[in-house]
Amino acid sequence: MTSSSGRAPRSSVTEEARLSGTVVPWAADPNVAAVLQPRRRRSRLTVVAMVGLGLALLLVAVLLLLAGDPVPLLISTLIAAASFPLLIWFFFWLDRWEPEPSRYRWAALIWGGSAAVLIAAAAQFVIAAFTRSDFWLAVVIAPLTEELAKGLFLVLIVWLRRGQLHGVVDGVVYAGLAGIGFAFTEDVLYYSSALTDGGPTELAALAIVRGLFSPFAHPLFTAAIGVGLGVAVTARSREARILAPLLGYLVAVLLHATWNGSTMVAEGRGFLIAYLVVMLPALAVLVVLATRARQQEGVVVQRALTDAVARGWVSPGDVALAGSLAARREARRAARRRGGRPAEQLMETYSNDLTALAFLHDGVLRSPGPPEEKVARQVGDLIVRTQILRPYAFPVEPSGPLPTLGPLGSGR
Repeated sequence: MTSSSGRAPRSSVTEEARLSGTVVPWAADPNVAAVLQPRRRRSRLTVVAMVGLGLALLLVAVLLLLAGDPVPLLISTLIAAASFPLLIWFFFWLDRWEPEPSRYRWAALIWGGSAAVLIAAAAQFVIAAFTRSDFWLAVVIAPLTEELAKGLFLVLIVWLRRGQLHGVVDGVVYAGLAGIGFAFTEDVLYYSSALTDGGPTELAALAIVRGLFSPFAHPLFTAAIGVGLGVAVTARSREARILAPLLGYLVAVLLHATWNGSTMVAEGRGFLIAYLVVMLPALAVLVVLATRARQQEGVVVQRALTDAVARGWVSPGDVALAGSLAARREARRAARRRGGRPAEQLMETYSNDLTALAFLHDGVLRSPGPPEEKVARQVGDLIVRTQILRPYAFPVEPSGPLPTLGPLGSGR
């Protein structure tokens, strides 16, 4: 676990301990320093993706500036930004068991607010040349293109970074964040146009409808795709892996079409009916489904780690720690009281590694065949990491030889 030069890489935790004066028992352990070392390597795919999303975001900003004056645009941006903190918190709250990397969360938001907007706008521009019907464009073309554009982010995650999407919760989180990004850019455009054409009164009316009563619309639509892909990645049958994402996309399009079409029915009164009869119940269903899926993740962690205990990979105390969010919070507080921020960071890394191990092992247990070589390596790496950190995460437990590793099979 040391570098090629024979010296342990500098750990941010160790450095913080030295600067703060906190004495930590693992400061001289090169293996712990290597485990806690922040992973700064970026693959070429990550770099290309970051550059591409940055360019897309820049292009959207330029197009928005060309479409309106800077002052209304700035005001609209601030108003639009105020609509989404609660929604973002909700999706982050869902993602507590195994938090997705920050860069992926940001990528989802930026994709929705830039790449998805550009893809959908380009497709609608081309299709608009073949029809002049506003109803057709709003009710059919816009839902089809916009949900496809937002959902492409999840498809790319599954295709290029399969390990980042474990189930329904991850799918809903990525989809919801992409939807928030899309809604934000759309709101900026609509608010700026309302302020320029109708003044503050029209802007206020639109902000109440879009920003106060319906900021959840785009995240709700795209979350259906996230549910479909989340089901697909955990399904055993080939039919479910194909049909679940298609059904999710269909539900997203139908919800979006209902939303857009309702504004054209009964002089706008159809919107209120759709809002009360369709959208709010759909939102309630999503919240209940996502919350139950979040609870199920805790069951998965406990079940997989219990099996890992029988194989000698982890200890019973690990199950009690990683299998409860309340236990994790208390463990972090206790570690901070014992050793300051460095100890809290070590405990957080330890519990996160246990959770990652649980999800990977659960996938192996559910798989009919032996694990893929890449998965087996990841499981082995996490076992080693947790065994290195365990004596420092639980210093009061009796020390002794590390347990003998059991076979990494398809499980019982």
